[in-house]
Amino acid sequence: MRLLASLASANVLEIGREIERLKDWPDFHFDIEDGNFTPNITFGQKMLQAVSGKIAPRQLDVHMMVNHPLSLLPVLAKARVASVSAHLEALRFPLEFLNGARSLGMKAGLALNIGTPWEAVLPYSHAMDFLLVMTAEPDGLGEMLNSMAVEKAIAAAAHIPVYVDGALYVKTVSRLAEAGVAGCVLGRLVFQTEDPLAAITALGASLP
Repeated sequence: MRLLASLASANVLEIGREIERLKDWPDFHFDIEDGNFTPNITFGQKMLQAVSGKIAPRQLDVHMMVNHPLSLLPVLAKARVASVSAHLEALRFPLEFLNGARSLGMKAGLALNIGTPWEAVLPYSHAMDFLLVMTAEPDGLGEMLNSMAVEKAIAAAAHIPVYVDGALYVKTVSRLAEAGVAGCVLGRLVFQTEDPLAAITALGASLP
């Protein structure tokens, strides 16, 4: 299972140092929120470019929680983003987004909020590299692990590579790994520890 360190949970005032603390960890996750699709506002284009330069040549995955994700694809490609997901709920034409991202050299996926059934992506699965299942509401909206969303992720994993993001516990990550989920996005579980690299390395080593 891939474990992606979510930079939204890092100390944003010392983002460069936070990345350095993870040394050679291969996978990072970067949230872009626009204050419209979600109430929160996270990172913008300049921060993306800076973070990408700091992380390279390691993998940067971007999760767009925005109303108009298609317009940002050239920016992500310029930043050498490896993979990108946007919310099905924000896309009028999901295939346009998926094909656009892949044509720019990125792996492309769709993300689902808690209330959206995973089967909603089936018409687009042939163009998807992965599915990102949210298991919590965004920060500031009572972010708590939703057990039904965990079950949704496990069900979807039998049909498409699934990544899971949202308020995960160690035991939940272990269960998802056993169920064949491809990866988990880890925020507080990594960055709210004294040694983020040791924390994420130990968790990875403990998984089946």
